Amino acid sequence: MIFYEESESLIPERKLVLGDIVWYVLKKWRVLLVFILLFAVLLGGVKYRQDYKIANTPVVTQSLLDVKNSLSKDDLLLVEQLVILNNRIDYRNEYRSNSIMMNIDPFDEKTVTLQYFIDNENDEKSSDLIFAYRNYVLNGKLGKDVVENLNLDTKPEYITELFQFESSDESSFSVVIRHSDEDECTAIADEVKNLLNQYKTIVESKVGEHQLNILSDDKSTVVDDELDQIQRDDQTYVESLKISLSGLRSSLTDTTTTVLNNWDEILRLEAEGDEKAEQEENQVAQPTHALVSIDGKYVLMGGLIGFFFATALLVLIYILSGKLRNKEELNDLQVINLGSVSLKKYRKGLGGYIDKMVDKIERVGCKIPSKEQQIQYLVSNIQLACERASIHKVCIVSTEKCDNEELLNTLKSELEKVSIELIYCSDVNYSSEALVSLSQCGNAIIMEEQQKSYYKEIRNEIGLCKENKINILGSILVEN
Repeated sequence: MIFYEESESLIPERKLVLGDIVWYVLKKWRVLLVFILLFAVLLGGVKYRQDYKIANTPVVTQSLLDVKNSLSKDDLLLVEQLVILNNRIDYRNEYRSNSIMMNIDPFDEKTVTLQYFIDNENDEKSSDLIFAYRNYVLNGKLGKDVVENLNLDTKPEYITELFQFESSDESSFSVVIRHSDEDECTAIADEVKNLLNQYKTIVESKVGEHQLNILSDDKSTVVDDELDQIQRDDQTYVESLKISLSGLRSSLTDTTTTVLNNWDEILRLEAEGDEKAEQEENQVAQPTHALVSIDGKYVLMGGLIGFFFATALLVLIYILSGKLRNKEELNDLQVINLGSVSLKKYRKGLGGYIDKMVDKIERVGCKIPSKEQQIQYLVSNIQLACERASIHKVCIVSTEKCDNEELLNTLKSELEKVSIELIYCSDVNYSSEALVSLSQCGNAIIMEEQQKSYYKEIRNEIGLCKENKINILGSILVEN
C-alpha cells in the first residue's frame, strides 16, 4: 500500500449527525424486523416452555385426611374454631341480607296493629287462651301459614320475626306486624286476621269455647328504637367475629390453611369412610397434559427488546464504522463537491416499495432529480472545473473499484462531446500503475461510494494526490 502520512493536527474530526444515524437505522429495517421476530419468538418460546413444563409436571399430593391427622391437638382446635367463626359470619351475613326485619329502616317502619278482645265465660281459662294465641303467633306456625297462603318467596322465620305479640291482661292481646313496605305490611296483616279467625276453632277444641273480637286495625309509621338497637348489636357482633377470625388466622401455617380450606371435603371423606375413593380423588393427581397458550405479553416484550437491541447494534456499527457517511465528510477534506448521483436499485415486491418510501420520506421538502438529471449536473460541473483549470483531460480515481461501468461510460461519452478526455483509475492507494497513470494525467476527480468507501483510505488518496502535485478538481459522491 502506498501510504501518505498526514499530521494528526491536520486530520479533520468526523462529526456525528443525529438525523443521519436515524435514517441509517430506518434504512436497515430488514435487520430490525429480523431481530424483532427473533427475540419475540425466543422470549415467547421460553415463556411457553416454562408454562408448559409447570402445567404438565406430575404432582403427588398428600391425602387430605392424612394432612388433618398429622395436625396436633392445638392446630386441630385452631382449625375447628376458625370453621365455627367462618360459619357464624356466613350465617349472619346471609341472615342480614335476606331478613326482612333486618332491612327495615327503623326510623321509617310501617306497622299494622291488630287489637283483639277475648270474650270468655270461664275466667280460669283466659290465661290459657292468651298463651295459645301467643304460641301460634310466635312459634313459627303463623309465619309458615302466611308464606304458604300468600306464596311469599321467603323463609317462614323471616315472616315470624315481623310479628310482635302484646298482652296487658288476660282478656285482650295485640299483634303488631312491621315491614318496610306499607302495601306488603297490609297484605300480611289481612292474612293474619284470616288465619287467627281460623285458628280460633282449633283453640276452642283444645281450651274451650270463646269469642275472638277484633277491636281495631291501626296502620302507622313509627320510629322503632328497639329494632335500631337490634340491627346495631348484630353489626357489632359480626365485626367482633371478624376481629376474632383475623386474630386466629395469624397463627395459621401452610398445613392448617390446607385443612381449613378443604374442611367440607374432609368431612365428606370422613362420612363416607371410603379409602379407595379418597385415594382416587385426593391422593394422587395423575400427570396432566394441559394445553398452554402463548403469552402475548412476553411476545410483545421480546419484540421490543429485539427492536432496541438491533437499534443499539446498528448505531454502534454506524459510529465505529470507518466508511464514508455523507458528502459533508468529503467537504471536510477540503475537496470541492461536484455533485452526487444515486445508483440505488430497488428490489421488486413489498421490500422494495418500503425502501422507496423510506427514501422519499428522508427527502421530504427536497426536489428529487432523475438519474439522467443527476448525471447531466455532474457533467456540467466537471466541464466548468476543467475550463477553469484550462485542461482537457481528467482522471476519476476511487479507493474502491466502481461496479457501475454504465455511469463511467455515460460520463466519458458526455464529456467527449465538449472535448474533455476522461480516464478511470481505481485503487491508487494499492496500485503503483494506477498512481503513475494518475500522475501522468495530472488532474483528478475523487469519486467515492457512500457506506462503502473507507474514510481513512479516501484521506490517504487525497494526500497522495497532493504529495504528487496532482490537481484535485473536486469530488463525486455515489449514493447507494
